Amino acid sequence: MYYDLIILLIIVLGIIFFCRKFKNFVYLIAVVDIFLRIITFIKNNIGLIDVKNILDKYLPDNLPSLVYKYTNGIVSDIIMWIYLFIFICFLCYTVKILWRRK
Repeated sequence: MYYDLIILLIIVLGIIFFCRKFKNFVYLIAVVDIFLRIITFIKNNIGLIDVKNILDKYLPDNLPSLVYKYTNGIVSDIIMWIYLFIFICFLCYTVKILWRRK
């Protein structure tokens, strides 16, 4: 079944519900992607096969892998450019916060 797509839909609904500002949306997308990458690292380096199988079944490796799993061609290219723009915004917001602390 499409468990990873259902989880992504829940995340998108959470983003729409909780994020009224673009800045919050950018941070939430970045946090979700970083969380998925951490879980993927743990999944690949853990010795428990049952846990690895459960994580493989229910969670995607990262957001781009989910995009490429369910789309292809021009649609995936557009989504990945939007993804890149979001992470550029995330980097700008993060650097801006670091500069303010000096």
